Amino acid sequence: MFFDFDDDKPKKTKRVRFDKNIRHAVWAKYIGEKTEGKCYCCGSRTIHITDFQVGHNKAIAKGGKNQISNLRPICGPCNRGMGTTTLESYKKKHFSKTDSTTSKSKTTKSAKPISKKDLLNKLSKTKLKKVVKTLDLDYDEYWDGDEKEDYIEFLSSSRKATVKRIQDIVE
Repeated sequence: MFFDFDDDKPKKTKRVRFDKNIRHAVWAKYIGEKTEGKCYCCGSRTIHITDFQVGHNKAIAKGGKNQISNLRPICGPCNRGMGTTTLESYKKKHFSKTDSTTSKSKTTKSAKPISKKDLLNKLSKTKLKKVVKTLDLDYDEYWDGDEKEDYIEFLSSSRKATVKRIQDIVE
């Protein structure tokens, strides 16, 4: 007698590129109407409505579906790092505040995040110029002022200049 035990295993499915309607629905469900938010998984990386990855809570390889209820807006490093692990178990293992492997800097961060405008106001004009240059923004093409306030106004309106990116550049 022959038994096929592979019948219970999920079949391999092709990787799907989610269209903008599904991406928007995932974003709206978990982030809302804001244009920037935090990665659903790590909670620390800033993601943008036009620049995020759609991660599966339960991987397709483990029987998950390509349905909104199984999808989350996450950053690229989390999406690549998860592999076929469920998002919740990956999140718990790598980003739990009670996890002993979590660094002190992650557990001692202030509860209130700094706004982009507040961060920019704290920076010197030299550092503001460095942010503009590092992000390869066309400041000279659109702005003619050379005052600190001009750079703050310009960077405040830039989608590329997220709090996380600015902090990474000036630290």
